Amino acid sequence: MNRLSRTQAGSVFAPAFLTLICLGMTLPCNGQDISDRIQSHLNSGEFANAIGLAQQLENDAADQWHSKISQAQFEGGAIDGAYYSANSIENDVTRSETLGNFFDQENAGGQQGGVTAADFTNLIDLIKSTIAPDDWDDTNGDGSIQSYPAGVYVDASGTLNKVKPGSKTLERFRNEVLNNQAGWNSISESGMRKISLVKLERATQLAAARGQSIPADMKNLAGLYEIKYLVAAPDSNDIIIAGPAGPWELNEDGRAINIESGKPCLQLDDLVVCLRNAYDKNGKFGCAITPRQQNLADTKEYLATTQLSGKAWRTKLREKLGMQDIEVFGIDPQTHAGRVLVEADYRMKLIGMGLEKSIKDIPSFLSRIEPAADGSLPPMDVVRWWFTLNYDDVFADADRLAFEFQGTGVKVLSENEMIDDLGQRIHTGTSKGPTKGFANDFTDHYSEISDKYPIYRQLKNVFDMALISAIIRQEGLAERANWNMTFFRSDSKLRYQPALEPTATQVASVMNHRTINQRVSGKSLRHTLIGVSGGISFDVSEVVSTEKLKTDSTGSLLETRTAMKSSSDQSQWYWD
Repeated sequence: MNRLSRTQAGSVFAPAFLTLICLGMTLPCNGQDISDRIQSHLNSGEFANAIGLAQQLENDAADQWHSKISQAQFEGGAIDGAYYSANSIENDVTRSETLGNFFDQENAGGQQGGVTAADFTNLIDLIKSTIAPDDWDDTNGDGSIQSYPAGVYVDASGTLNKVKPGSKTLERFRNEVLNNQAGWNSISESGMRKISLVKLERATQLAAARGQSIPADMKNLAGLYEIKYLVAAPDSNDIIIAGPAGPWELNEDGRAINIESGKPCLQLDDLVVCLRNAYDKNGKFGCAITPRQQNLADTKEYLATTQLSGKAWRTKLREKLGMQDIEVFGIDPQTHAGRVLVEADYRMKLIGMGLEKSIKDIPSFLSRIEPAADGSLPPMDVVRWWFTLNYDDVFADADRLAFEFQGTGVKVLSENEMIDDLGQRIHTGTSKGPTKGFANDFTDHYSEISDKYPIYRQLKNVFDMALISAIIRQEGLAERANWNMTFFRSDSKLRYQPALEPTATQVASVMNHRTINQRVSGKSLRHTLIGVSGGISFDVSEVVSTEKLKTDSTGSLLETRTAMKSSSDQSQWYWD
């Protein structure tokens, strides 16, 4: 009998024979006996026999042998078997170290693992070969193409711009190609989808270790578009999020939008970014779009002294206003979450100044301006609007293992600021009139404006992710579930790497003015709104502090927690 036939025979009969001896108690059967037999099989390259014996061990002993077996398989060229064995390791630290060793050996001196950037290569190649193939830059033409931006884009100077409407034919072509690649139609509609964060990490870690792209269903969290519950299950070492979900399509801005509700899917990238922020930055992040002091001083002087009018007046005013600076703090501005913060803030200000179409329930700031009784208008000031948390209630069960979220998640706050002759902004700490009215209406009708502009729903999704991340940290849920986040939070080479895109550092000052048809002393009144500032401020302590979390007295959360049982199948990371 040659070696191959001995291996095949041993694979079939040895584990069964050994199990019968153990059950019949005819021989002492202990861990050392099994370990010796495993090592003997490994020495002979009999991996199936070694795996069968390792499965008879428990806990750390089983994990250590699965690690050794997978390493032996990897070195012996049985790559698929090596990853399969590594995925059998229950302890996430041991599994991470094993997969990390594989990654190091395959990518010595290479890049970090887990890259999840959207792969537009096939699409770009298809477009270039189909539409005017001789006109692109790689065929001596003038045309160039990059990954398609969302509602805004960043130019080569780092300046934020709105996307202008493009070719509808090209948009339809792009959506058809991307939707065919995405695999979204494998996701069913569900009123309450459950996602195991522990198993999701395990699945993405295995894909990254093998150099594979993260599948679309994982990137879009199985079509989840709202988080209703967070549940920890220490008995099964799991943490689960749950909410409505379903199939998606890509809209004209490239966002994954639920087909039925029109709401954007939550993103795996955002989850990872928010988990890292919760543990590394105590759940604080945000952005600011800020006028430059000298520009404000120059603008104030110009408005007080200029004799220009019409187009010349507007052109010179824009020149004086110049650029505003963009800052993102607490998270990487190049991530999807960082870009969502900036776009949401920027476009909210466009609506406030009447430069982007709103809904009837949220009139622009300028449309609210009315002369005083004496015919005067408000002085030139800096209007400050910013997004922050707006969760009405966060409920927890008595054991603080199940949590329910209520509220729109986001609100707009406001402040009127003054400008001195040096261009310094003077904080008043108050908000009144049109400034406060716009902020209140935006908050009260946040759901409706989000239906028109999905970017605001994406902002809520980021806030939701940050909220559950903060609760996981504050309540020690990861420790209670024996979850070490070896891929989502790890600093090793094999760690999840969110997709990174160019980030904006500045934006042209957005200004608008309104001429009121009322004459005072023979002159028309004209109010000019300039230098709008603000941003986004997220501080989770406002919501999840011990004294603010409410305890559910109805028992419904305990029932929800009990009903959320995950499968023993480690590959099943979501279910309904």
